[in-house]
Amino acid sequence: MVTASAVEARKDAERSQRNLKELEEQIQNDDRLELVEASLKNTQERSDELEFQLSRLKHVCVQKFHSCAVLYATHRLIPSLKPRKRYLMLSCQSSQIRTSS
Repeated sequence: MVTASAVEARKDAERSQRNLKELEEQIQNDDRLELVEASLKNTQERSDELEFQLSRLKHVCVQKFHSCAVLYATHRLIPSLKPRKRYLMLSCQSSQIRTSS
């Protein structure tokens, strides 16, 4: 009888050990999940910031393109522009070529 209860106690101890090990693994998995979620949140925030910067750059490029187009149209209407304005027009045209590539 003593032997049977010792065997039963050993089985209970082993079951408890397995349960404890499973709980520890769940806690580790939960910790890893929290780290991955935090990393994902940081990545999403960085992505939002980069998208915002890209939209600002596009806006600036459109404004520069418009300015160059106006300057070019003015040059065509008034061929006697000063050399400085001609230089600006040529630099605008070359920047359009660079940005459109």
